[in-house]
Amino acid sequence: MMELIVSIALLVGDTPVTLVKELMRQEIEYLAQTGRGDPLAGDALNRLFTDDLQDAYQAVVDLQAALGMPLIDGDPITGHQDYCPSLRGIVVDGDFETQTTADVTARFMSQWCHPEAGPAVAGEVAEIVFHLVKYNGEWRISDFDHSLYGSFRDWLGTLMATVQTPAPAAP
Repeated sequence: MMELIVSIALLVGDTPVTLVKELMRQEIEYLAQTGRGDPLAGDALNRLFTDDLQDAYQAVVDLQAALGMPLIDGDPITGHQDYCPSLRGIVVDGDFETQTTADVTARFMSQWCHPEAGPAVAGEVAEIVFHLVKYNGEWRISDFDHSLYGSFRDWLGTLMATVQTPAPAAP
């Protein structure tokens, strides 16, 4: 049912709310694949996010590869390492601040399938405020604030600043 609602919303046009609904649809597909791959890779990253946020994310992904260890240890959208095979109770609404900036909020439950963790965790509602800008004539996500860890952009910057890059091998 949610996929039908999201699909219908995508026909409405290029709006900040439509863009965030597309991201949430892609997140649902990612979770349905049991979290294989990178939820922000490929087309989703290139089409939905500003170039500078893409670059910041890619720098952390490249550093992870160089270190051979995860720095982004979990799904940035759900905010968890362990998540359910789908999201529940998704609500997306927007606040258009200007013709070139907007905030769109997505709320959802990603821990509903973990009743053993207790009602506070299983019933947790994550909230993400996506900050969008009009970018080359299209809406793009420039950052997002997650209720569990704050600004994604700031978090990526902290990872880059605090993790030591490996020294080149001696000749």
